[in-house]
Order: sequence, then structure tokens, then C-alpha cells
Amino acid sequence: MAVIKIKRSTGGDVPGSLSAGELAVTYGGSGTGPKRLFVGNAAGNGLIVVGGELFTDMLDHTAGTLTASSALLADATSAMSSVIVGNNATAAGTVVFNEGTNNGTSKITLAGVADVGASSKTLTLPNVTDTLVGKTTTDTLTNKTLTSPTINTPTITGDTTFSDGAYDFDIASHDTSNGLKLGGTLVSATAAELNLLDGSTAGSVVNSKAVV
Repeated sequence: MAVIKIKRSTGGDVPGSLSAGELAVTYGGSGTGPKRLFVGNAAGNGLIVVGGELFTDMLDHTAGTLTASSALLADATSAMSSVIVGNNATAAGTVVFNEGTNNGTSKITLAGVADVGASSKTLTLPNVTDTLVGKTTTDTLTNKTLTSPTINTPTITGDTTFSDGAYDFDIASHDTSNGLKLGGTLVSATAAELNLLDGSTAGSVVNSKAVV
């Protein structure tokens, strides 16, 4: 049986030269070309890296599991356990989505924050097929509960029902100059003045009430 020998080095530097088709391997862990397998290119065109321990080590882990200093290998369902994005000490990680038209001329960038504080945070996506709304987008919210919200200059285009119970509708700015309007006309009466009419019956006199 024929024995094929190739150039080899216990160091890690790139071989000086190889003839076309000639092989060489480096075993060392440091240098200009550590743990690589080389083949000579056509005359005068240098060397080609065709493999080596450096690359096979990057594949030597469980598929679907993120492994440091190794290649990303999806499992049989094309899934990964997790992917960490960002390795810059001064900038948050980003994921870029090219648009579906114009060959990706524009894009959407999903970026982390510069500082998440003392502990990590988890953003949980809803279990529904939907479109998420943004802080500055114009959207329609259906069947949502807002607890103690601050809403600036809302326009209500449908019926509004206040549930029965211990609930108040407080117009804090009502001061005869601002506040409650009916049909665009400001109600200039104060709450105390309106309460004088509450409980009064035309033609009857009631203590502490206005005479109607």
C-alpha cells in the first residue's frame, strides 16, 4: 500500500512555499497559520487553506447549542438554544432586518439599550400572531386595560361607559375658565353651584338647595 506523506510542522507558521497540489499541515497552536491544512495553488498563486484541527474543533460540539469560540450549528429542527448578539464594550448588540423590497435598500435595526442597570431584563413576546405597536406610531388598540394612564388630548369617536361602582370622573382643571364643555360650550358653573340644584323639585323648597 502506498504511503502519502505531506509536509508537516510542529509549529504554527504558514509554510514558505508549496508546489501545485502539494499538502502541508501545522500542529502548533500559535503562529501565522496554526492548526491548518494547506494545499499549494497554481504556480505563483500562493497557498490555499483547505482544513485543519482549527476548524474541526469549531464543529466539535452538540448541534443546536451555542458554544464559545465555535461555529453555529443548528439542530435537526434548524434551531439554536440561544444566540448572544454584541461583543462591543461601548455599544449595544443589534439585529438588522433588510426590507422585503428594493433588495434591502432600507432596513430595520433591533438594538439593545446602552445600559440595562444592575440586572438583566427579559422582553416576553405575546403568544399571538399580531403586529406590535410603537411609542410614536398611530395604532388602534382593542380590548386593552390601561391602569392609571396619562392620555393627552384624546378624541373619542364611540360611546363611553363608566362601570358601576366606586369610580369617579374627575375634571381637575374645571375652574370656570377650563374644564367641562357640553357641545363645545364651557360649563361655567362650579360643582358647588350644580349641587344646589341636585335634589330640588320645581315648586318645592328643600333645605340647602336652590328654589326652582
